[in-house]
Amino acid sequence: MLLAAAPAKAATCAGNGVETARVAAVTRHGDLRLEDGRTIRIAGTLLPQEGPAADAWRGRLATLAGEEVALAAVGAATDRWGRNVASILVGKNFSAVWDVLPERASTDAGGASDIVMLEELLVRNGLARVWPQYGIRDCIKILLTAETKARREGRGLWREADHAVREADDLDGLAALEGRFAVVEGTIVSVGERAARTYLNFGRNWSEDMTVMVSKPIWRRLRAAGWSAASLKGRRVRVRGIVELRGGPLIEVMRAEDIEWIEVAGTE
Repeated sequence: MLLAAAPAKAATCAGNGVETARVAAVTRHGDLRLEDGRTIRIAGTLLPQEGPAADAWRGRLATLAGEEVALAAVGAATDRWGRNVASILVGKNFSAVWDVLPERASTDAGGASDIVMLEELLVRNGLARVWPQYGIRDCIKILLTAETKARREGRGLWREADHAVREADDLDGLAALEGRFAVVEGTIVSVGERAARTYLNFGRNWSEDMTVMVSKPIWRRLRAAGWSAASLKGRRVRVRGIVELRGGPLIEVMRAEDIEWIEVAGTE
């Protein structure tokens, strides 16, 4: 049994409503198939499907088959593949095999932690990127902090060119990522506020340069947090999402957390 303590006592940003379940298998894509018939997508993460980091997470997660885990904040609805999103809580003999543990995790003399989130373990070890669209809102900041540390330390997928942070002015490189998830950094040149959406432009030619599209509800959330067109102009930001080509590269943010303020490339 992988749980180190009663699930009701497990401290998690996902909140209450923790339940236990047994894992029947882990799919090649990284979803957990439970013995009760449900399929669980690990909250807030995007797992690489090729390369050394993909081999690493598959090896680690394969050991979950037949084991009991705790699920927190299980989404009531399923996606088009029939999956529920949930935070996965593990501990003791599972978390002890990872290269680095989240700083919040307490450890015993043998290096085994108490309860930790599986998604945070994956991100902190560079075996997943953060995708807020599938995340639990109160946990996203924790995952982004873990990702920043993994990126600074060059762990896992952050050593692989396919998953490197892209520059907003690398138009050819971004075009090659059409239809794929990317993390992009750049300086906002101008902001165009419209009735239904706001555009963050990373170049002077909006029809060719990188653009981020923000829906009205998300722009409202950003403004409530102190963001504005004036404060964003000239600011360096990090944005994540699926790259589209609409003239130039475009990412439509699906959550306010898809955009982060940064000061200097590579320092956060």
